Amino acid sequence: MITSRERYAEFKKATQILGVPESNLVFLGFPDGKLDNWTRPSSPWLYNHKLSNLIPSIIIYPDVQDANPDHSTIGKAVQKYWQQIPNK
Repeated sequence: MITSRERYAEFKKATQILGVPESNLVFLGFPDGKLDNWTRPSSPWLYNHKLSNLIPSIIIYPDVQDANPDHSTIGKAVQKYWQQIPNK
């Protein structure tokens, strides 16, 4: 099983290849493999408290049909949030 430290290292390497400065990276600290529980309508924590503070000019996020459930959940959360932003 891959550790959080390894996941962050992979992410940093991938974004470095894309030319994203490390100072622009934001890690939200969500629990691995459990995001679906955090984004249900009865628990809108993700939408209301984390994404509302992060409105960059460019958003790169996983596809909503990603096979990894956490990736898919984040993709859906970002899409839902993006639809709520006026004048985007």
